[in-house]
Amino acid sequence: MKTENMSWDEIRDYRNKPIIIPIGAIEQHGPMAPVATDSIVAEYLANKLGEKLNFPVATCINFGCVDPSFRRFTGSICIKPETFINLLRDIIESYKFQGFSKFIIVNAHETNTKLIERVLQDIEGIKAVSFEYWKVDNRINDIVESELIHVCEDEIAIMLAIKPELIKKEKVVDELPKEAELEYTLIPLPEEYKTKTGVMGKPSKATAEKGRKIIDLVINKVLEIIRKELINNEV
Repeated sequence: MKTENMSWDEIRDYRNKPIIIPIGAIEQHGPMAPVATDSIVAEYLANKLGEKLNFPVATCINFGCVDPSFRRFTGSICIKPETFINLLRDIIESYKFQGFSKFIIVNAHETNTKLIERVLQDIEGIKAVSFEYWKVDNRINDIVESELIHVCEDEIAIMLAIKPELIKKEKVVDELPKEAELEYTLIPLPEEYKTKTGVMGKPSKATAEKGRKIIDLVINKVLEIIRKELINNEV
């Protein structure tokens, strides 16, 4: 149940259940995928969990803490860490005030992770499960064939499974940043070390079938975690 499509009194009836909050980002995903890829994936996974558990799904937080170096790619929106923290804290505290005490965070953007953990640790009186789909079950490595960094095989595979019309297959390109070859941190990073297309992986290996397998693996694993940690196997 998506809360944005519900009236306030309908949402009120779900206060005894965990509420799912999808979080993504608006950032470049190469020349072949939309800038909203992270948010699209987060919202899709959140809605799947909501359907299976009959839990409310909050409006997706579309803006995340994006690497400032991505600003050179038109359309990438870089939110400062403190902005993201304040936004997420305000959202969770609003729900807490209204009677929600359990939260499921579906995060699809890497650099949001530590900030989410910080917010959840700072708010008293709640219990939460937060996960990133690429980390929740290492069996994902049995599905993919390449290293997972950014705009890589798993992301594009999921998009091919859920929103194939948004992937421009003729523009799919593989690229690995030379930065990964460095054994030290270099600031500022010279242009020759940066990815030219924004791609940091091998999306050419992505298929819709792999995407469906990843989704099934993630959903089943997260259901197991939620039943164990939040609802004592009640659903």
